[in-house]
Amino acid sequence: MGESHSIQKYFFSAILLHIILLTTLIVSFNASHKNFTWRNADDDHLVIHATVLTISHAKISQPKLVKPIVKAQQKNNEAATLALAIKKDQKILLAKKQKVQKLKQAKLKQEKLQQEKLKQEKLQQAFAKELKELNAKSLQQQVLIEQKKLHEAKDAAMRGEVNKYKALILQTIADHWLVPPNTNKKIFAELLIRLAPGGLVLDVQLIKSSGVDALDRSARAAVFKASPLPVPKEAEAFDAFRQFILRVKPENILENTMG
Repeated sequence: MGESHSIQKYFFSAILLHIILLTTLIVSFNASHKNFTWRNADDDHLVIHATVLTISHAKISQPKLVKPIVKAQQKNNEAATLALAIKKDQKILLAKKQKVQKLKQAKLKQEKLQQEKLKQEKLQQAFAKELKELNAKSLQQQVLIEQKKLHEAKDAAMRGEVNKYKALILQTIADHWLVPPNTNKKIFAELLIRLAPGGLVLDVQLIKSSGVDALDRSARAAVFKASPLPVPKEAEAFDAFRQFILRVKPENILENTMG
């Protein structure tokens, strides 16, 4: 806008200068008038003295504002071209920047999705592992419970079997026990008995005396006389009778217990 105003100013200044120069030229031309000498027509000679000032010989100063105007126009054109180029470059740069920003956002989004996916996979793996451990633990507990029930049932059956043969052993020993006369029937002795498979008595040791030697000896002799004692045929059930403690009591031998 400033440059256009300057150009208009130079243009009007040039016109004004031309007007001034033209006016000066006219005044100078009138001052340098033609000198004519007139005589009658009947005269033999006509002398004319004239001084002609041709405009072609006049030195007229030309305005020197053309080049500045052209240069200004060139500068304006160059400035406009440069502005367009800068604007174009800015658009290209902005487009590239937006493209890079979009790529970054897409990459961040992809990385976030990947992280979420990995997190979900880890959670699923941890859940599956925990569930597997719980199932294994639950199964193990069930197995232990079942095993405990089986052991308890087996122990109960074994105790029943042991009690059964214990009563038979006590009855067999009672049948062979000759209790000394005038013996306190409330006293008792404890014997450690070792048996071979089939009930054969291998050894009988007195581990607690009744206080009466005759009673102790008679009880030990009764065990040997009752050999072989009645025992289970199954090896596992017989293990309870390989070595056991027998309490013998004259009052009621069937009330005695085995340790």
